[in-house]
Amino acid sequence: MEDTEIKLIATDMDGTLVNDAKEVPASFASWVLNHPDQQMVIASGRPYYTNEKLFDEIKDHLIFIGDNGGVIYQQGKFLAKAGITPEEAAFCLDLFAGEPLANPILCGASQAICHDPAGDQNFLKQLDTYYIKRRYVEDLRAEVASDEMIKFTVYIEGGAAEGIYRQL
Repeated sequence: MEDTEIKLIATDMDGTLVNDAKEVPASFASWVLNHPDQQMVIASGRPYYTNEKLFDEIKDHLIFIGDNGGVIYQQGKFLAKAGITPEEAAFCLDLFAGEPLANPILCGASQAICHDPAGDQNFLKQLDTYYIKRRYVEDLRAEVASDEMIKFTVYIEGGAAEGIYRQL
């Protein structure tokens, strides 16, 4: 099969394209630029804006599917968005109310909204990796309609996620 028969290639990020250190292979940008007949798609649970920054030098040659399929973005424009309603976001927040190990994140189309990590270096590291555009607030419930919410996610430290999942 010749390369020209392949028109589109989609790849996940974490655990697929990037290594454990969250690094993109050094040859990836040149490969994309040298194969203009194959449309490269970055599909990820990460928001499009984080991946766009990671691929800044070739971003105009890529399509980004971000937030687990919640957005499709290309060359500065949303091609599609499918989010959650403010009521759904509030419902998700209520599920984790009173759970001290849970750090909810409202994933908006323009930024993530979360509580200040306040010295929690592990949470901050996750935010720095996945949510480079973010805003810290005290009351997440007051923010459910402040942006077009694409998804809801929760950071849970250590091995506590399994137990919290069982409670849900």
